[in-house]
Amino acid sequence: PQYTGLLPASFLPQFEQMLASVRPRLDTGLPDPVTFGECLSYFSDVLYDAYALTMAALAQRHNICIMAGSTLYFAGQHLRHRAFLFGRDGELLGYQDKLSLTTFEQSVGLEAESEVKVFSTPAGSAAMLLGGDADYFEIARAAASLGARLLLHPTALTGEYTSVRAALGLNMRVQENRLWGVQSTLCGDTGLGFAAEGPAAVFGPVALSHTQNGTIARTRGGFEAEVLCTTLDMERLVRVQNPYIQDRNPAFMEAYIDRLL
Repeated sequence: PQYTGLLPASFLPQFEQMLASVRPRLDTGLPDPVTFGECLSYFSDVLYDAYALTMAALAQRHNICIMAGSTLYFAGQHLRHRAFLFGRDGELLGYQDKLSLTTFEQSVGLEAESEVKVFSTPAGSAAMLLGGDADYFEIARAAASLGARLLLHPTALTGEYTSVRAALGLNMRVQENRLWGVQSTLCGDTGLGFAAEGPAAVFGPVALSHTQNGTIARTRGGFEAEVLCTTLDMERLVRVQNPYIQDRNPAFMEAYIDRLL
């Protein structure tokens, strides 16, 4: 899920003191950018090494690809919100930085990405939509245009959780582009000064879902972490009609085609 790479921070010496220096403004949603950036810079390299080595080892040990959630990462002097994808051999296949930044992220000095990336995996071509990136149809449309058939969505729901809110972003992007989508949501006590809740879910075109609402599989949500498994057939996507062009109205076209040319 989102912010996976930051979770080991609670084990660091003096982490509570550093968190206390940020928390007074963090509670208002507006942390001090200088304080936040300085605190993160102290342990950024250590956190990344623990995060990347752990995910790479898990991918290699179990012979699977892992989209390892996301973390805040210093690329040189530039602070990015970045998700990483590891291959079956533990090698890094690539990364995607967040494209749309919230007011919170802007206030702490995060820089936005401008490129949508698509990665080749054994499960098919995949793109990563971090957090609020799934709220913008342009990002998913760009990924689909580049050949993505699977959208991977690490997220963390802040504020009041509702099942409707949890299902909107990624499910909407899946329906618009007739893709598969996998959502992993941060949940439980993070050790970072807050708790989070929300479900993991797999979405697909309505025509391919037995629920007829796009949900292929979903956990119960809440604060308890659960494992979700399902099988996706990429070839079935080819047979799904585009709902935006499948309707025909010959009378309308005959009356207005000259005006459209």
